[in-house]
Amino acid sequence: MKKSKTEFYKDAGYIIDTLNKLSNINVLENRRTRDLSETRSVLYTVFRSKYDVTLKSIRDYMKECGKSSDHATIIYSINNFEIYARFSDLALKDWRDKLIYKINTNTLR
Repeated sequence: MKKSKTEFYKDAGYIIDTLNKLSNINVLENRRTRDLSETRSVLYTVFRSKYDVTLKSIRDYMKECGKSSDHATIIYSINNFEIYARFSDLALKDWRDKLIYKINTNTLR
């Protein structure tokens, strides 16, 4: 079951912090390097799979955090997650699984 939009806004900052620690990358940086794009795909995939939020809500949250974003970029990133995970040197699936585990067990904070 997906969590509510309210829970998304409570958890999103903790999810970003946790992903930044796991990846050693700041996903809110306004750059388009491969490692950043692939790591952001983890973030967007987790947001969409675990929370009942729209692409617009994700975009708005990212903009509030200082990261320029639009719904097309988010869709592209989510749709390409499996490809990124297969060919990346980064542990994208492990990071996704760790984030989902923390969300499911309420251990983000």
